[in-house]
Amino acid sequence: LLDRFAVVERIADFDAGCEGWKPHAGGQQAYSVLQQDRTVRHEGEASMRVEFAFSGEKQLEYVAFGNDAPVVEKGLGLGFWVKGDGTPLSLKVRIVDSSGECHQVPLERLPAGTWAFVAAAFSDPGGWWGGDGNGKLDYPCRVDSIVADRPHRGFKGSGAFWLDEVALVRPRLIAEKLRIEASGVPFGNVYEPGQEVRLRAAAPGNEIRWEFRDYWEAIVGLAQLPLSGK
Repeated sequence: LLDRFAVVERIADFDAGCEGWKPHAGGQQAYSVLQQDRTVRHEGEASMRVEFAFSGEKQLEYVAFGNDAPVVEKGLGLGFWVKGDGTPLSLKVRIVDSSGECHQVPLERLPAGTWAFVAAAFSDPGGWWGGDGNGKLDYPCRVDSIVADRPHRGFKGSGAFWLDEVALVRPRLIAEKLRIEASGVPFGNVYEPGQEVRLRAAAPGNEIRWEFRDYWEAIVGLAQLPLSGK
């Protein structure tokens, strides 16, 4: 992803602490604590450690935290380095516009045991609710939160992950775009369980990453494969 995004403005590197960053509490939020960690870091002197505990709620439950960073310019997104402990959480970012409408954009799955850069443009497809309900970002906006969602309903468990070098980013222009061709597509895109679907992808670069999400936006398949040119 580093070749697809350019850093525009650094939001936090946590070398001086986690001042201004707060976990969201109450309602659908799982228990979470934020603290500076000088023993685990991607760059600089420290990172932010996010400790979490999911209670096993049957309805919605997720970790959310942020610092209300302002976003006054169009065409940006959010990017940061993150490291997980192996808990299969999916990451998202929420941005709130001037009308109070909240937009949620999916990021990557939480990487296990190694640092990885994740990023997404605020204009990427996602869900929205509240405010004027027009589905558009009315500027100025603010980054409401980074969200870590559980792998499935009723999930119960605790752990931690780390963030470093959080920044506003801008997608780089890519001359060639991803092209997907599908064969064996049934009428209405309705598939029987176990039915085979063949996809052919062409894109710039040497590899491609894909993921499958279920109805509740939980990631059920994830892989990174080389582009063979065939």
